[in-house]
Amino acid sequence: MKKNFTLFLMMLAAMVSFQVSADMWIIGAISPDGWTPSKGVQMTTEDNDVYTVDIDVKSLGNQYFCLTSKLDPNWSGILAYRYGGDKLVPFDTETALIQNTDKSPYCKFEEAGTYTFTFKVSTKTLKVTKKSTIELPKFNGTIFVSKTSRGNIWAWDNDGNYFDEWPGQAISALPDTTVAGTAYYKFSYTHNASSPGLIFNDGTAQTGDITPEDGKVYTYMGGSTYTVSDLGAEPPTPQTDGVYILGEVNGYGWSAYDAFMMTRNGETNTYTADVVTDGASAGYSYFSFTTKLAEPTDTANQGWDAIAPYRFGAIAEGDFLMTKELLGEELALSELGGTTAFKIPAGTYEFELNLDTRTLIITGEMEEIVESKDVYIIGEVNSNGWAANVGVKMDMTEENIYTADIACDGANEGYNYFSFTKKLAETEDDWASISAYRFGANSEDDFWITDEHYGNVIGLGAMGSTVSFRIAEGDYTITLNLAEGTMVVKQATTGPIPVHGDVNGDGIVNVSDVTSLINKILAVADFNDEACDINADGMVNVSDVTALVNMILE
Repeated sequence: MKKNFTLFLMMLAAMVSFQVSADMWIIGAISPDGWTPSKGVQMTTEDNDVYTVDIDVKSLGNQYFCLTSKLDPNWSGILAYRYGGDKLVPFDTETALIQNTDKSPYCKFEEAGTYTFTFKVSTKTLKVTKKSTIELPKFNGTIFVSKTSRGNIWAWDNDGNYFDEWPGQAISALPDTTVAGTAYYKFSYTHNASSPGLIFNDGTAQTGDITPEDGKVYTYMGGSTYTVSDLGAEPPTPQTDGVYILGEVNGYGWSAYDAFMMTRNGETNTYTADVVTDGASAGYSYFSFTTKLAEPTDTANQGWDAIAPYRFGAIAEGDFLMTKELLGEELALSELGGTTAFKIPAGTYEFELNLDTRTLIITGEMEEIVESKDVYIIGEVNSNGWAANVGVKMDMTEENIYTADIACDGANEGYNYFSFTKKLAETEDDWASISAYRFGANSEDDFWITDEHYGNVIGLGAMGSTVSFRIAEGDYTITLNLAEGTMVVKQATTGPIPVHGDVNGDGIVNVSDVTSLINKILAVADFNDEACDINADGMVNVSDVTALVNMILE
């Protein structure tokens, strides 16, 4: 017996060693590959517990990152293996991280240098220490900002910000200068040559981090749109030969090459259009405007880069929802370069756009939108097939939380496929009518749910996504959190078969079971009905107490 127990311990130790033997990577802002879930800086270990790596950090300030024991092309594929947490990691201090979280810790780097990252798996703690200093090159230069620009400029260098408060200084407050007869705004700066040092913003939206180029002209159109040109070159100017409605109107989709052209009234400089929206995106349609369409040769980013300076839409932080109360009202439009879309229910409308006042008036008939709270599991579950009108309706346990039990028969070589929808079709083949209401995995291809995913959070795709989940044969409980866009899958657990007469489930039939049975009858406690129905008459009552006492006395 002792020998067998020793062998068992050795096998257990080997299993534990196998389980913890894994690789570890750091991904994020401090990785050369950035936030790419399939790449990272690999850490080294000698004991499969303490992992270390040295990283040259050249970008200062708060730099976010995370650790993972698995790389994958999709973020959802590594979620269960990520270590992080929305927290500051002080230097020379062991900081506890959280497993299975999409929150990222960060370090506040005051100096560029080589830093040692030490992660201990057993305690899930990370320690960051500075190993050596790196001297970063400094760059002094001047940029010129086109007079047609709007918004603010925000800049920083190695030591701090040029401007005290966000969103920085208005571009028009920069000093004027004239070069070769052209007037510009002028901004001189010193910044770390290996990292960005400039942002343009309109107070609500902004460009990405820009590494300025000395002597170049920047034209900022608002939002995230800007151009870079040489001194003396003509900045892009809006072309108003036509105005097009971009997006989901009159049977069009989102294309930079093809859009619905509005009719111009030369006397009033207004543009009009009769518009029909079908509400294909879960009852709504989205649109904005442009004064230029892309050429077929503008294939970079499918032509969107080519028309970026000419686009405009609503003035809002997010999609602007059009309601009945706003019909006939003047709606403010953004300047050129804005890409915020209008969101409008299905209906028949007339648009009148005035470029002088930058306003839009929408009139017409708007259909009622009824937001469905139903959610269905569609696909190969509970003996269902892929039919657009058949699904397993989930139970809403609280706002945005849904749950359902499913059975998978492994019809596809031991696996089943499924996804979700908020609406079922009238017929089994009418997929088009529910396409906007479907959603599945947050991945490019079918997402395989494997053992390591059970009980862990899995990301859901957006409405309109048709990517499926693939799962092995078995019984499961699925819980959706639509507020967070996540799913948790748990394998169904089968409890032990109840022993006849063992009411309290302690494995012994004795007088304590009589007390438990009486409590069951009096509704003071609850026990398994099969174990309590001693005389097998389909009921649990006082006659079962007599039968149980006789059983014990035998």
